[in-house]
Amino acid sequence: MAGIWWVRWDLFLRHLTEVREESAWPVRCALALLFAGLTGLSAQLAFSLPFTPVPVTAQVLVALVAGGFLGRYLGPASQVLYVALGFLGVPWFAATAGNPWFSVGGAGVVLGASGGYLLGLIVASGVVGWLLDRRVHERRFVPILGVLLVGVAVIYAMGALQFQAVLHTPWTTTLSEAVVPFFPGDVLKAVVGAGILSAVISVGFPSSGGEPGVVRTVSLRDLGAALALIGAIWVVVPLLPWLAGHDTTAIQPYYLLAASLSTGGALASLATRWA
Repeated sequence: MAGIWWVRWDLFLRHLTEVREESAWPVRCALALLFAGLTGLSAQLAFSLPFTPVPVTAQVLVALVAGGFLGRYLGPASQVLYVALGFLGVPWFAATAGNPWFSVGGAGVVLGASGGYLLGLIVASGVVGWLLDRRVHERRFVPILGVLLVGVAVIYAMGALQFQAVLHTPWTTTLSEAVVPFFPGDVLKAVVGAGILSAVISVGFPSSGGEPGVVRTVSLRDLGAALALIGAIWVVVPLLPWLAGHDTTAIQPYYLLAASLSTGGALASLATRWA
């Protein structure tokens, strides 16, 4: 891929592992930043249950897909970036505005009752990436689903351990409040993630006839530029005159997500020069 602006999408996917591991560092940083932003965006798709401080979010889906798509190094790196920036105060954790743990900043969320699930995203993404990289020739739906369910189990283990340690609840209460209510939804997320990964990756793998599947062309430069433009527009929206004087606290997470996605898109666009 060195020195080209346009790539054949099927060949990019077919050699995804090599591309991830051999690309220049700007490309890797851009990919990690983009998936960190997507994880933060998915955290805003959240709702709370009355009997547990752990919110229901779409983060699990993004973290699992990040591990499968980015691999055993970049996948967890994207989640480390997400958690680290949130720890430092970027308000993109789930239910930030109403979360009492956030009264002491992002560190309170990471160290609070639900923080184990955030740390679990990092480990699960790495486990998923490692398992799929080791079994790259079996990226069919069922094997992928099995790997993603292992990732879900890792998230539950780390989440439940910290939940119990912080709240000092009996293990029966921990399981009933921190694991069981989320299990059906997370299994569904694993199914969706397996569908996404099997559909995307299979495009570049040889068919039964030994030839790659659909041949498509994509401009990574234009894709990054478009993403940067979308993010820039999103950043400008809160600054519009008719929003002056209004409380923009509720949209701050989206504002910061837009900034990260815009930056990531610009980096991805520029980084193709060194790919």
